[in-house]
Parts: sequence; C-alpha cells; structure tokens
Amino acid sequence: MVDMSYHKGSVKFAELMKSARAGGHRARLPANQLGSEKDMVEQVKNGVIHISLTGPSMLAQFKGWGPIGVLGMPYVLKGNTEDELRPKLIKLARGPSWPT
Repeated sequence: MVDMSYHKGSVKFAELMKSARAGGHRARLPANQLGSEKDMVEQVKNGVIHISLTGPSMLAQFKGWGPIGVLGMPYVLKGNTEDELRPKLIKLARGPSWPT
C-alpha cells in the first residue's frame, strides 16, 4: 500500500502541513486504523476527523451526493482521448436524472 500514489500523496501532504508555511499543523496517516473508507467519510460528516481521502464512487453513496459519481465514468465509458470522452460525459451529466 505504501507504493500507491494515494499514499505517496498523503505523505507529501503531511510533510507540507508540518512545514512553517502551514503554521506547524500536523497531519496523521492512520493507515485504516479509523475504519473503512466509508467509515472515514462518515467521521468527516460528523466532525470526528477533519479530512479523508476518497473518490467520487464513495461520495456518490451518500444522500444528495449521487451526481458526483459521474466523475468516475471516464473509466467505464469507451474512448481513447479526452476529446472522445467529453461529449459522452456531458450527455450523461445532462441526462434526465441530473438535478436542474
């Protein structure tokens, strides 16, 4: 898990938070000690922890956040370039289930 980009980014974030520019604040990387990804999002919502790293598919499971799930669609839709995917994503986002 320490080789994954999410972890490397989190370590860099913790280093930056510790710097003088961040006012000496500290970030801890609990390595799943606080529960699952869904548990941690719930803890952020309830003010138990301040921040958690998660993706749109997890956030889409919470009431009122469903539309954010469209951000995970580039990995499902067929297309080789951003130009091929953009019109498909726009059509999907503006579909009948998108709130107006």
